[in-house]
Amino acid sequence: MLKKGLFVIASLVLVAGTSFAKEVNVEDLEKKYWAPKEQKYSVVQSRPFTKEKKFHLSVTGGPVMFEPASKGYNAAVNLGYHFTERFGVELEYNHYMMEDNEVQVAIIDKNGFYNHGQADAFYGANFRLVPFYSKMSFFGRKIIYFDMSFAAQLGMLQYTPQFSATSGVAEETKTAIAFGLDISQNYYLTKKFAVRVDFKTRFHNQEIIDGSTTGAGTKEKDELRSLTNMNLGFTYFL
Repeated sequence: MLKKGLFVIASLVLVAGTSFAKEVNVEDLEKKYWAPKEQKYSVVQSRPFTKEKKFHLSVTGGPVMFEPASKGYNAAVNLGYHFTERFGVELEYNHYMMEDNEVQVAIIDKNGFYNHGQADAFYGANFRLVPFYSKMSFFGRKIIYFDMSFAAQLGMLQYTPQFSATSGVAEETKTAIAFGLDISQNYYLTKKFAVRVDFKTRFHNQEIIDGSTTGAGTKEKDELRSLTNMNLGFTYFL
């Protein structure tokens, strides 16, 4: 009796499986659940805050970092335009307020001097790429949208060579081509305003002036120098 019952159950399962295989089209399943290999998808995300075809004005400021013989602050103004959400350009002006740092003061106290140039101003253009756009929760109470962008910079840097500890002589301002990288984030408060954070590094070829008694005022060498600053401010979308 038991063998007969198992035979009946096995027969029913076989018949049901055959009927199911006839009804199910494997190609339909593939089309529904597996995309063709050559098909490409992009992530779609709503953008309550947009930049495309908009001008913006940014005002920021902050400390100058990693200078070997100087310290100080800078203030920057950026005027830009975004062709799309991903690409844009900016015109930038930076003003620097620099002075001798503790290292230079200690060297002067020992009757020495670190010959270098103090930055005065930068003006140039930024070519901006915005690969990241996202949102985050602020203490679980507010959703904040932000983007992160990278900019290649090209412009002119004005600096004043410092080369004499005894007479305090500083040669007239010089200008050098500067290039660098700017990493920025905008945290959107409204459709018009955002908090902006910048990390800027620029490289330029600097003339080092001889401050010795025998060759005072003559060029000693050219040196590739970097100028880094961290800025905080606001962006207004026009």
